[in-house]
Amino acid sequence: MRILPALADPIAMRATGAKTLLLSGWGNPFAMKGVGNWFRDRCDEAGIPASANGLRKAAATRCTESGTPASKLVAMFGWTPLQEAERYVAEGTRLGPKGSESLKDSH
Repeated sequence: MRILPALADPIAMRATGAKTLLLSGWGNPFAMKGVGNWFRDRCDEAGIPASANGLRKAAATRCTESGTPASKLVAMFGWTPLQEAERYVAEGTRLGPKGSESLKDSH
């Protein structure tokens, strides 16, 4: 996956280990659900009705609307099995290009 230079440089300079990018307030790697919970707390504090999973779903929807195949979605979003990515491709195909625009007021 291509990483923008603005992100690649800080990632290369991190001292957190080969696979750890984010640390908890205690200086340890986040647990599986920890990042999502932390993100939700920050959104709640800001008064924004959002979640990390919601952002992931929105990004996947936008990707499928622009023609990203299921195999790339798997690589980008880490889904297993392939059926999860195929579900997004089917939904993106059903909605068509820019289809999520029609859903923006339906939260």
